[in-house]
Amino acid sequence: MRVSSNAVYNTIIGNLSRNSERLLKAQVKVATEKRVNKPSDDPVGMGKVLDYRKRLASIDQYQGNIAKGKARIQMTETTLDMVSNLLTDAKNIAMDQSTGSVESSDRAIAAEQIASIREQVLQLANTRLGGEYIFAGHETSKPAFLGSGNYDGDLGEKKIIIDENTEVKINLTGEDIFPTTAGSNVFDVMKDLQDALEAPVYVQSTVAAQANLLADARDQVNLGRAGSASTFKRLEGCDGMLDSFKLRIEDMLSKTEDADLATAIVELQFEERAYEASLAASARVMQPSLLNFLK
Repeated sequence: MRVSSNAVYNTIIGNLSRNSERLLKAQVKVATEKRVNKPSDDPVGMGKVLDYRKRLASIDQYQGNIAKGKARIQMTETTLDMVSNLLTDAKNIAMDQSTGSVESSDRAIAAEQIASIREQVLQLANTRLGGEYIFAGHETSKPAFLGSGNYDGDLGEKKIIIDENTEVKINLTGEDIFPTTAGSNVFDVMKDLQDALEAPVYVQSTVAAQANLLADARDQVNLGRAGSASTFKRLEGCDGMLDSFKLRIEDMLSKTEDADLATAIVELQFEERAYEASLAASARVMQPSLLNFLK
């Protein structure tokens, strides 16, 4: 059977094309150090790779949320620690002024100290993190407390997703920390204490009553701190579990996707030799001679 030149050329080109494709695939495997670079490399393996990458992206998102939550809780703890200390100072001043003989000059100094503490606590109650007022609930774009001491936020809860279908509250509102008791909040209590110390007729029992209310306010602040500390520990525990889970998934991804570099280099060398041999053989077969034209 006579084989035409076109048939020979088409066969040679087809063989070169296949050898070239295998060589390119081997080169890509060595360059990327990946066994699976596209679905055709391993359809089942690529499906697993995409699933692993999706899970890793979710873990990164969860851990990003946890990092933000921990930062907020740490800021809350730092702020409330200072508030607690200030309220303790105010309570101690009230107790000192409610016992024994107190000179009017001493009361005036104490009144100034209470006014200063009130202003400091008010500033701390309007603490911001990343441009948000952390104790304002959902109303984070404006101060949580007005200069009068009245709460101007809401009861909104700030939650973060730390795992599939798991949310955690990470905020405390002004009402959580400085609740209104008997019609007065802690700012009203300190203002009443200041007024009592400055009053022309000094009543020690009134000052003592404010000292008790300040002790209650400090206890409320510390109760909020305890709740935040519990949430912080929960976030840390979840972060640790996600780290372990992430390592396992990365290991499975590597085993599915990564190439054995030594084997890949040997394969590349083999494909290079095969391609060069194909080129050499093709060149000999395709060289025309006078006999080719006389046939």
